Amino acid sequence: MVAESVQEALMLFQQNQPDVLVIDITMANDEGFAAIAQIRALENPKESRIPVIALTTLDNSDRRQAIRAEFQVHLIKPVELAELVAAFASLTNES
Repeated sequence: MVAESVQEALMLFQQNQPDVLVIDITMANDEGFAAIAQIRALENPKESRIPVIALTTLDNSDRRQAIRAEFQVHLIKPVELAELVAAFASLTNES
């Protein structure tokens, strides 16, 4: 599923309970960081602790900020499919 705003992402997230989220942190107005902050603030522990992958067009300098914001993985676009699959596998304990 793809959402075009933080509000739409939160609605889809709560309706569908995915195993992993992928958030583009370089969205306009820092919405990627707003999205992770709102997810981590949810009361339901299962929802608030979901693994989240940060996507960015920027270099590894964003990695520290992404980890501080509680993303588990930081990937730089364009992302190779194998790299994305490996990130999903590592976050869901599947290989």
